[in-house]
Amino acid sequence: MSPAPKAPIPIYGGGGSDAALRRAARVGDGWIGAGNTPEDVPRLITRLRSLRQEYGRERIPFETIVAVSVPPQVDLFKRLEDAGVTALVSWPLAYTLGPGASLEAKRKALEVYGNELIARLS
Repeated sequence: MSPAPKAPIPIYGGGGSDAALRRAARVGDGWIGAGNTPEDVPRLITRLRSLRQEYGRERIPFETIVAVSVPPQVDLFKRLEDAGVTALVSWPLAYTLGPGASLEAKRKALEVYGNELIARLS
């Protein structure tokens, strides 16, 4: 690769199977979920923590990025953070507008998302 990266490039694993969680815990710099339910996330994070401890990697920084399969809510995001999630993927328009929404409707929806969710999390 040219130019060569100045720092190591993080490797993230994904998937919810035990093999995928083991792989992420054993060799990854993080794990990415794929549309998990809020109820599943604490179990997955607990499993990753346990596996990282088993592999002697519990003190190495590790990201947990989750995309939840429900509409975004401040309380939900705070509960997930308390469970150990370090970042979230959010699709705010998927829960508020249909595919034929106008640009103006999308702009307004993102403004509400910013004011009612992002600003409250900052």
